[in-house]
Amino acid sequence: TSVSSAYLPSVLQVLRTEFPNVSVELREGTAFTLEEALFTGNVDITFRPLLPRLHEDGVCRSILWRERIVAVVRRDDPFAQREALSTEELVTRPLIGSPAAAEARDGGFALQQALGDAFAQADVVYLSDQPTTLLALVRAGFGVGVVNELALFTAQQEDVCVVPLVSESAYRDVG
Repeated sequence: TSVSSAYLPSVLQVLRTEFPNVSVELREGTAFTLEEALFTGNVDITFRPLLPRLHEDGVCRSILWRERIVAVVRRDDPFAQREALSTEELVTRPLIGSPAAAEARDGGFALQQALGDAFAQADVVYLSDQPTTLLALVRAGFGVGVVNELALFTAQQEDVCVVPLVSESAYRDVG
C-alpha cells in the first residue's frame, strides 16, 4: 500500500495521458500475495520489494528505488533525541514490525533485513501489515517500530520520531 500511496497516482497519470486506451485494474497486497498473483497469471506486473526473492524464475525485475528501513519511537522515548540507532541498541527494546514480506512470518522482513545477525536477539512483540496500526502500538508504548520509510508516507507522524538505523542492510529495494 505504500507504493500505491506514494508512486501509483503519478504512474497512472502518465499511463492515462500516453496510453488512453489501456485499462488498469488495481490489486494491492503483500509481497507474497502479489508474487502469487503474478505467477498464477492474475496480474501482469507487480511492484514489490525485491527481497525476499521470488520463488520462481523467468520474471524480469528491475530496481526502481531503494528506501531506508527506519526506527519509529514516541517523542518522549530516549531514542527520539538520537541522530541514529545501532542494531545493538535496537535489540535491547521490544520491537514492532511488519510481516508483509516475511516468508516465514516469524518477525517481519524489514526487521530481519535491518537487524541482520542481531535479529536472533530481537524481542518482536507485535507485527502489523498496517503502518497506522504499527504507529498506534508505538504511541501506546509497546515498543520501537521498525518499518520501511515509504510506509510512513500517509501515516500521521506528529507525535512520533523517525530515527535512521546504522546498518548496512537497513534498506529495501523495490522493483
